[in-house]
Parts: sequence; C-alpha cells; structure tokens
Amino acid sequence: MKHAKQVTLVLLCLGLSLAGLYASPSKNAYIGFGKGDARIDTEKAPFLELVVGTKLSNRTAVEGFVITQAVSDFPGTSFDLSITETDGVFAVMTGMNASLRLFSEAAFNPMIQAGIGNMVIVNMEDEDKDPILHSYFYSSLATGIELQIFKSVDIAILSGYRFAPHQAVAGMDQYALSSRFSSITFKAQLK
Repeated sequence: MKHAKQVTLVLLCLGLSLAGLYASPSKNAYIGFGKGDARIDTEKAPFLELVVGTKLSNRTAVEGFVITQAVSDFPGTSFDLSITETDGVFAVMTGMNASLRLFSEAAFNPMIQAGIGNMVIVNMEDEDKDPILHSYFYSSLATGIELQIFKSVDIAILSGYRFAPHQAVAGMDQYALSSRFSSITFKAQLK
C-alpha cells in the first residue's frame, strides 16, 4: 500500500505534464527516455527523465517532461547521498521544454534548451502517514548536441543549470536543489 501512493503521485504528475502534447496536430511527435546527474554541492544525484514532444520545424521543438530525482536514500536502496539526512525524499519536476537546433538537418547538431515548470519535493520519511508535498517553481537552461542516429532516432546530450527556488524543507538548505546538471536522452519518433 505504501508504494501505491508513490506510483499514483508519479503517474498523476506524468499525466498532467504530457496530456496536452497528445492533442498536437503535428505528425512529428516523439518520446524520449533519459538519465542524468545533478551536481548538488559535491554529490552527483541521479535522475530519470521522460519526455514527449513535437517538432514544430526542422530546428525547433517543444516537449513536456517529467523528471524524478533521488535526494536521499530509501529503505532497501543506497544512492550514497547526503544532501539531506531525512530518508525517503525525492523530487519530481514537470513542465515544458523548448529546443532550438543550429542546423535544420545534421547528424551532429548543436542545440540550446530552456525549460519551465513545477518541482514537487516529496517526503516519504514516515511510511505510515501520507507523503508531505512541497511545490515550487522550476526552470532550466542547457546547451549540448543532438546526434541523429537513424531517421527517427536521436540522442540528446545536454549540460546546463536548473533554478529551483525552494524553501528549507526535509532537512535541505534553501535553494539546495538549484544546481548544474548533465543528461543523455534517447528520442524516438512516434508514427
């Protein structure tokens, strides 16, 4: 039962973030799965990313995203993180990204990406009680490259900075999750 709350929360955030893109009239829709690390203080905090987007032109795209990031250890897992001493804390970011590529068609394409959305810090420390949710603004700016592997498969490698102006919560300092990050995302066109 305790894991059902976590799964429900993640699915709700995912659905709200990505629902509008399925109504897009574009035939250039894609889905992407990514992995990355945020550099919080001196630690690398891992995160997973799911994006659904559409190419507006050969050089521009918009996408909805949901990112789930570990902030502390969970019972039965060890991320070796000491960002907070509170166990069972993670962050979920949802929102929209806009991307601009340098070239319209290229196998190796420099790009810039800006994102804006919402960050929810979830504290599951006491498994017998409901999770404690804290919601804050989230934005990011990144540069990188997009590699076109096949006609319908791309790999985006990004590095940038995210701004998360949160309060001191769950044993973390104010703005602790504002940090540099790097990620790799595999994108496949939906046809």
